[in-house]
Amino acid sequence: NPGGDGTEPLEKAASYLEQSLNSPVYEQNEELDTGIRLKLADTYSKLYSKSGNMEYQERVVNIYGDLLSIYDAGVAPAEHYKTKSAMADALLSLADSSGDGDKLERAASCYDECLGYFTRENSPEEWIGLSEKLGNAYVQLALKDENDQEKESLLRKSINVLTAVSEELKKGEDIERLAGVMKSLGFAYGEMALYEDRAECVEREIECYSEALGYYSADKDSEHYADCQTSLGNAYKNKSELQIDAEACILAIECYEKALTVCDISSRPDDYAMVQN
Repeated sequence: NPGGDGTEPLEKAASYLEQSLNSPVYEQNEELDTGIRLKLADTYSKLYSKSGNMEYQERVVNIYGDLLSIYDAGVAPAEHYKTKSAMADALLSLADSSGDGDKLERAASCYDECLGYFTRENSPEEWIGLSEKLGNAYVQLALKDENDQEKESLLRKSINVLTAVSEELKKGEDIERLAGVMKSLGFAYGEMALYEDRAECVEREIECYSEALGYYSADKDSEHYADCQTSLGNAYKNKSELQIDAEACILAIECYEKALTVCDISSRPDDYAMVQN
């Protein structure tokens, strides 16, 4: 049912913009040409958001790739790296939808390159956004990698990057974003416990999830709150098994119970089972 999902006007706009690119007027004017390409990328991105058709997002990636050959890094560095960042976002979106590890790796590489231009000192806001995405991408790459040494390396990179992001965010007032970073950092430490000092990693995991819960509200952020309580409960459970710690076991049960207070039991059967046991 073409256009039945509200995409028909966008498809017409994309078709018009594609035709415009072949016009001699635009071919001979770089500013007009890049402007059309940017509008076309935005149009395809909206089509992807509405339809979920990954072909649209693939087109976005290709357009940004074309623009990178126009925006030379040595001549127009700001435009070049802004475009590379946008392409990384499109690749990351495709990787999330398809599970494509190659696209995820390309996205991470793009973010890493952009951080060479948008530094913590001269572009703190851009640096935070790019670093947060890179840190989370490293964790996802670690989960996909079958080589233990490479997994550990990726997790270490993630922890280093996300720790730096959390330090920068603590200078400001974006509590919601800081909560998300601490949650991601807790997850990374939980995975790292398989490769480094397990007891130390579990302690850091507990610290991160506990801090995240200091920012999340059970009323306003119920899903994130429940996720963090469950993850914190799992960390305490691991601590109780590592150290034969009865107090940690009690704290784990309390976390599972708190998670269940903000969501339906049927949606969290594992939490419910932990409480019952």
